[in-house]
Amino acid sequence: METDNNLRKMQLAELQMLKETIAFFKENGLKYYAIGGTLLGAVRHKGFIPWDDDIDLGLPREDYDRLVEMAKSGQCPLKVTGPWMADESVYWYPLRIESENTLVRRYVHEKEVEQYIWIDLFPLDGLPADEAVQKNYWKKVSFHRLRFNLSRLRKYEPSPNKLKNAVKRVLVFFLNPKKMDREKEYRDYENIMKQYGFQGQACFLNAEGRCEMREIAPQEWLGNDFELPFEDIQISCIEEYDKYLTQIYGDYMQPPKNPNVYEHNIKELIIKER
Repeated sequence: METDNNLRKMQLAELQMLKETIAFFKENGLKYYAIGGTLLGAVRHKGFIPWDDDIDLGLPREDYDRLVEMAKSGQCPLKVTGPWMADESVYWYPLRIESENTLVRRYVHEKEVEQYIWIDLFPLDGLPADEAVQKNYWKKVSFHRLRFNLSRLRKYEPSPNKLKNAVKRVLVFFLNPKKMDREKEYRDYENIMKQYGFQGQACFLNAEGRCEMREIAPQEWLGNDFELPFEDIQISCIEEYDKYLTQIYGDYMQPPKNPNVYEHNIKELIIKER
């Protein structure tokens, strides 16, 4: 990072975006939960994790899909971007809410780019409690996630897991990412994730989370209208956060020894107000 001061400026700009996003969600009856580093930050720091550089929110699938349709039809005043867009520069999944005026310079796949700062919005999908069903579901989701990632990134990205590396190399050899249809892979991936729907299922999953099957948890953990302090506001959080964070991170109250490994490839922060 260039300076802690710049990182803090970025966080405060994202906080303002979060306030506008929450206001829009409440106005339109869209449910959300702080997840990932944002939930951890709310619990451990009552705000941003000091070295974190983005915000993670999860929306139940029905609310997530409704937001996508609102964005497509121009009913959302927020700047929402996602994989349905034809723009090749929009390589990410899932949705992002982007700033209209604040940019950051970072490295993406070894290229230096300037991007508007963002909030990540993840779909929370439902699935049954049966472990065999969950394992089979996760295998299909993982396979289609890998296919979609290859189609959008157009290159092989090494994994720390040797077995996954071997599987990826084989798939890259046979699939030829440069010839893959990104739109088709996106539709297939979404259809697999939405196989069971969210409402009425025993469990939920953030399929795009880093912790794979540890992201599966009982829906009863989500609770209803539970909030925690985050900086100078209250945000909606998973009510059984202790069970959830322990399942994902272990001893989550113990900060990592080397927090720099959690940076999102940001080499320099250049805040521009337009």
